Amino acid sequence: MTFYRTLSQIPLIFWIPLFLMGQGETSLFEFGIPTIRNYEPSDYRGHSQVWDIAQDPSGRMFFGNGNGVMIYDGRNWSIVPSSSKGMVRRLGVDEKGRGFCAGAGDFGFLERDALGGFVFRSLTDQLDESTTIPYLREQLILDEDVLFFSSSRILNWNMGKGILEQIESEDNFLHLFSWRGNAYSSLKESQQIMNLSGSGYELIDAPWQLEDGERIRRLIEDDEFEILWTTHKLLLVNGENETVLSDQIADLFEQKYVNDIKLFSDNKIAVGTDDGLVILDLEGEILLWLREGDGLVSRRIHFLMEDMEGNLWVSTDLGISKIRFQVPFRYFDARKGIPGIINDVIRKDKMLIVSGHEGIYFNTGEDQFQPLFEPNFEAFKIIDMGNELLIASPFGIFCFDYAKRQLDKILPFHAYKVFASRVFPNRVYICSTEGLKSMQWVNGRVTDLRDLSGYVPDFVRFIEEDEEGNLWLGSTLNPLYFLEMDDPEPRVQKFTDKDGLPVSEIKINKIFDQYLFSSLNGIFQYKGSSFERHPDFLEDTLMVPYILESRSSDRAYLLYGNTPFMSIRAYDFQGDKFLKREIPELSTFQSSGLWVAREDNQKLIWMATTDGLIAYDQTMRTRPVKPELFLASLRAGDSILIKNWPASWGNIGNQPLQIRPESNFVRADFSCPSYTDEYQNQYRFKLDGLDKEWSEWTTSSGKEYSGLAEGDYILHAQGRNLLGYETAVQKLPFIVFPPWYRSTWFLIGVSLVVLSTITFFTRYYSRIALKRRVKELELKEKIRVERERISSNLHDHVGAQLTSIISGIKVTEKLESIKQDKGAKKLLESLKDDAEESMSNLRDTIWTLNKETINLGNFFDEIESDLGKLTQYTDLKLSIENAVDPKVPLNPNFAFNLKQVLKEAIHNVIKHAAASEVKVCIESVYGTKSGLSILISDNGKGFDPQTAIESAGHYGLKNMANRIHKLGGEFKIDSRPGEGVNIIIRL
Repeated sequence: MTFYRTLSQIPLIFWIPLFLMGQGETSLFEFGIPTIRNYEPSDYRGHSQVWDIAQDPSGRMFFGNGNGVMIYDGRNWSIVPSSSKGMVRRLGVDEKGRGFCAGAGDFGFLERDALGGFVFRSLTDQLDESTTIPYLREQLILDEDVLFFSSSRILNWNMGKGILEQIESEDNFLHLFSWRGNAYSSLKESQQIMNLSGSGYELIDAPWQLEDGERIRRLIEDDEFEILWTTHKLLLVNGENETVLSDQIADLFEQKYVNDIKLFSDNKIAVGTDDGLVILDLEGEILLWLREGDGLVSRRIHFLMEDMEGNLWVSTDLGISKIRFQVPFRYFDARKGIPGIINDVIRKDKMLIVSGHEGIYFNTGEDQFQPLFEPNFEAFKIIDMGNELLIASPFGIFCFDYAKRQLDKILPFHAYKVFASRVFPNRVYICSTEGLKSMQWVNGRVTDLRDLSGYVPDFVRFIEEDEEGNLWLGSTLNPLYFLEMDDPEPRVQKFTDKDGLPVSEIKINKIFDQYLFSSLNGIFQYKGSSFERHPDFLEDTLMVPYILESRSSDRAYLLYGNTPFMSIRAYDFQGDKFLKREIPELSTFQSSGLWVAREDNQKLIWMATTDGLIAYDQTMRTRPVKPELFLASLRAGDSILIKNWPASWGNIGNQPLQIRPESNFVRADFSCPSYTDEYQNQYRFKLDGLDKEWSEWTTSSGKEYSGLAEGDYILHAQGRNLLGYETAVQKLPFIVFPPWYRSTWFLIGVSLVVLSTITFFTRYYSRIALKRRVKELELKEKIRVERERISSNLHDHVGAQLTSIISGIKVTEKLESIKQDKGAKKLLESLKDDAEESMSNLRDTIWTLNKETINLGNFFDEIESDLGKLTQYTDLKLSIENAVDPKVPLNPNFAFNLKQVLKEAIHNVIKHAAASEVKVCIESVYGTKSGLSILISDNGKGFDPQTAIESAGHYGLKNMANRIHKLGGEFKIDSRPGEGVNIIIRL
């Protein structure tokens, strides 16, 4: 800190050139560094030496390279070698998209191959075998003629006639150029020029004034003037007036270090030299001089070309640089003399002053910023107090006196910000680590220094003043304070999240006499007693560290801190509303952090950022160029079907592309040759036959589909660039064929084979089936006879015996001795019951055996008869409901078991239920599973089913359940003591 304490004792060390402040005002924007992107050999995988540059009507870029012709579509690089595999020094593309190139020992044109790519077609076969192929250094396309130029001869290829002519001269050719629709060549030893149009190739006097030994290198034509590039200088020719341009780089012309000159946007002249790129205006003033240290891939520039979007492409010996002049941002950083992070920026008359981490710098219109004083130190906030500059820094508050050119330390506080009151004359507020303070600044001296930290104890970072001189204060701990500056005692009001504010630092913005409070969670306004989200910015929920008011355009700019880069949105202020305004150019802004933004009187906005000083020109708009969409490649399986097909060419071929089933993997890759920031171009897709809606916009330029069913498809694709300009929709129809085993001929052949096979086996199995049927009938007849025999035997023998037993028991029961013997009587009753039950089962068995088929009607009649017999001598009321289809057949075994279950159920009711009524409901069930539903319910005393089934002696219930389960049905008992019994059977 000792070093910085001495600053208060240092007079002005650095002399400010005040005479510059009296010069005519020049826009600093012109001197700022535009956005530069470099393409190195590792990017395009070609030779480091790049010569010429051209662009075809669809937007693709062509580069003459040491390895051939490089083509770039904004996404993909490709190289087309010449037939000699040598370098391509010059190339051009005409309005029809035809490309021509020339170089060392070869020249010709680019032709499309069967897939849509390019191949090189040499014209050397048009020369006599004895003719040596010259080293071709220049090329000119003029209507249907293409001129290839060397110092010894000019080769003229007429595209329409397919004729190659040679033009020779006794004097060596120097350069090739066009003027007023004709082709000309300057000569090495003469100031005359040769008219190469027509068949005469006549020599004429040059219409421009040339000094002795001066020759013409190129002519640039415009509607109002001509720019003549000679071996000595650059001339602006307007009628009879000739003005020498750029005396400041005359030595470059004299030493032949100028390699190319182009007139580009806004009548600016780009000069490519061995010492970088020089940008001139039409008065010859140097606006910008870019070298390798300014961001170019190399300082040695060979060729310049402006594309359709206003980007300037630069070819060098180490690669390619693309300079984006047609975006409204310029950058000033260490390359322009202001290193490190910039904290603040102000205008002082015609001088721009910036403060940063490494000092304070100024600029009055020259190419480089200069330090305002030395030694430098970190400075935060700077304010202009008329004759002095007040500086807030970590080492105290300093005053720089313009008139005395002297720097003094006036206060020792570590100050983050100084703020000049607009209401109270000469009052300055200080935001320091020791709290909020105020002072009076009178005649370069501090008076009435007051400590306000008792009112606002936190470290204040943001401050704004209302019309009455009261302060809004944003702090690091509590979001917001309002300090009423009534003398002698201010009054303070604190606002927190309870008042509707988010828990974050609050930036106070006075925008068009409104107060907007921006935070990490959006923008708020004060509504008398609390804070609410501002209704005009409800969609803006990102971090908004700064809002800028532009009085010149009635516009508010919201600067968002969305990692990793900030972004800007614009709102027009109309009446008392903020209306969102779409400005595509704002999407090109890139910075990792912003502290302050100011507007000057030239409609420039200056932004102090972590990346240096950035200028934004509110008036600049990019060219509204609608980009093209390319089908870069279409793959089916491992095969490339097509490539490099622009949407403007329409559908590919007259018929849809055919995708074989064995290659049912389709991938289409697209590109959008728009170079504002080509890797931010977006794409979307829709496949008719599969997708109902378009996909979301994404930077992914490819789309793939696999396992597509056979059928017709149309792939729709569309692109858009960073500025929001959309391409036409590319339509790609294709057909996926079915696999061979589903092809028409295969299906016909298979059908014939199957039909023949079916016919053969039908006849074969019909014979077998007939034999089997005969055997089945014979067996069935035997079974019928046997069943009748068994039924007859059971009836005649077992039935007769059971009848005799039952009759004997009945006689025995009448004996007096039996009546008196209770045990014997009980035994006889049991034997009688068993015999009668056996007799009943025997009848059921005989009934079953006598029936080959049983239907529900027979079954119901039999059940009604049997159950009626069981209950006829009891007080039990039996009701049977029949809701069945009588024609439904039953298996005899099924009918027998079901009959036993129903009889057992009624028997249990009689013996155990003490019921007065029992109901049997039988109905047919239809649905996914057809069957029978049977319900047996009584109003008896009921029981616990679980206890009854698990206890010994209740074999009847178990037998009933087992029978039903064996029949594949469900058996359920629903009962409670005192509530009767419901037996539910589902079959």
